[in-house]
Amino acid sequence: MVDVFVSYKAEDRARVAPLVKALQAEGLSLWWDAHIGGGDDWRASIESNLEAARVVIVVWSTRSVGPEGRFVRDEATWAQRRGAYLPVRIDAVDPPLGFGEIQALQLSGWKGARSDARYKAVLAAVRARTSGEALVALAPVPLPAKGLDRRLLLGGGGALLAAGAGFGAWRMWGGNVPAGAISIAVLPFTNLSVDPEQAYFSDGLAEELRTTLARIPEVKVIGRVSSEKFRDADDLKDVAAQLGVDTVLTGSVRKSPSKVRISAQLIDGKTSVERWSDSFDRAPGDVIAIQSSIATAVAAALSTRIGSQIGRQLSAEGAGGTGNAEAQALFLKQRQLGLTGDGEDIARQRIALLDAALALDPDYADAIANKSVLVRFYGNPADPQAARAAARTLIKRAVTVAPQSAYVRIINASGMMFDGNIKGSVAEADAALKLNSNDVRVLAIAARLIGIAYPARGATLARAGLTRDPFNANSQAALADTLTRDRQYREALTAADAALALSNGSFGWTEKIAVLLATGDFASARIGLPQFKLDWQRYAATAVIEARTGSRAASDAAVAALDAINNDRFHYQLAQIHAQRGEKALALASLDKALATHDSAVQFSLTDPLLDPLRREPRFRALVAELFPADAVAAMAKRLGT
Repeated sequence: MVDVFVSYKAEDRARVAPLVKALQAEGLSLWWDAHIGGGDDWRASIESNLEAARVVIVVWSTRSVGPEGRFVRDEATWAQRRGAYLPVRIDAVDPPLGFGEIQALQLSGWKGARSDARYKAVLAAVRARTSGEALVALAPVPLPAKGLDRRLLLGGGGALLAAGAGFGAWRMWGGNVPAGAISIAVLPFTNLSVDPEQAYFSDGLAEELRTTLARIPEVKVIGRVSSEKFRDADDLKDVAAQLGVDTVLTGSVRKSPSKVRISAQLIDGKTSVERWSDSFDRAPGDVIAIQSSIATAVAAALSTRIGSQIGRQLSAEGAGGTGNAEAQALFLKQRQLGLTGDGEDIARQRIALLDAALALDPDYADAIANKSVLVRFYGNPADPQAARAAARTLIKRAVTVAPQSAYVRIINASGMMFDGNIKGSVAEADAALKLNSNDVRVLAIAARLIGIAYPARGATLARAGLTRDPFNANSQAALADTLTRDRQYREALTAADAALALSNGSFGWTEKIAVLLATGDFASARIGLPQFKLDWQRYAATAVIEARTGSRAASDAAVAALDAINNDRFHYQLAQIHAQRGEKALALASLDKALATHDSAVQFSLTDPLLDPLRREPRFRALVAELFPADAVAAMAKRLGT
């Protein structure tokens, strides 16, 4: 027999954990649903432990008193019948009607200290009950002065609350909701499965919901990196304030071989009031239907106007997704693997997972597009041209299957750029943005691609991406890159430093050193050289720094070191070095070799500050005119007075 059973809303798990830990430290035996095994019969396990426990702590919170706290209320009813009910509050809420006979002990704001008087009161009540003493019935705690009248939540009021919140937003905009007028952050869903390896699934589900909601133009959706910064956060008002959003979606996933339980809650960012919530107990094969249900309900809660118009927008298959839950799970697993690192070994594992997904759904366009990227860079190291050809075949297939997918189209644009089709790449990136300029993934890639030819536009796109993913170092680095190409050096340096700050110094050095080289701050650039992860980057930058600071011998030594790595690979970098050393003929010859060997770095030539000494040369003008859109070439010439 256990001493204590803890009943709580699953999404409050991180907040309840300190209480569990403290009570266990007191020597009390305790059961909560973290003990449920992956193959257990959930209800049988809960019922047997609920019946056996000497005391049942029921944790009342904003979530558990809401419409979807029915499981907590059921457990509280069972505890009352047994005389084992001990209510605890972690939010300023009143227990639901019928549960106020015993005054709820206050733990709101408690941080886990066992010396805290609030915790001691709970411990004393637990000790009294486990020793056989009766719990004292006190007057119920009055409703908080602020917040909604509980009566509004009775009789299906949760749906009314959601619709009311949505109507307010719709009415504010006169029936037409502007693009991005409503904002939401989807925080990582909590993995309640006993197997921590299932975290890929709960994280992936949250990302799929972000992607789905981002198809609604009226809704600005915060990106993955910034959302994951607030994993397990308790203060959702603070999260909303830091991310600049109106609402926050949280949830949890418990997955076993035979069943999936997914719970989700939409919380108002200003009041912490629950706008909508629901729980789904389904077979694993129904996961995609659950995702669609959540996305549709959330959209309706955000705005009645958009909630009635989103059927086609939320179709997974039409946007590059799949209707096969097993295929999606494999896709999510490979995506999570990609977040852990890169390199050939990981790429092979990811390709194997994607192949398995595609065996289940050959038309899974997102999987085809992801495979094309991996094949391009890792598919055939011995024959890069063959790898590129295979990647082109794959992405062409993805576009054929899902031509309306902005993500598939931006991956296609990226492939075009690496293949040297710069004009086609820019046009395809524009096509992707026309399909969906709200998806942070599309914005991040488009900023780089378009910024190569149109740096001012690229910077605008990077800033738009940052409004949706403000804590993403890659987005800050993209802004630094495009600003450098636009010769906005002071702002570029600020953005590069922001990228470094967000990544704890691990991301943004390439962009920062590019700014320092362009502005002639060679002393600072030299200090940053050890931060380069790749030898060829360090040698190329060193050759420029030494040449520009008067040490030709040291510059030659760096060039020799670059050649020693591969004397037929770094022609573009040699063009930069020769241009900075005043060797225009050699620089132009190196650019010609870069073109002949299909060096993808040639894509940077139009806006590269290190090639500025070549801009009046006829051969350079002919080269950029051949590669880039005419208006981009003209705008750059005007910008630099060349």
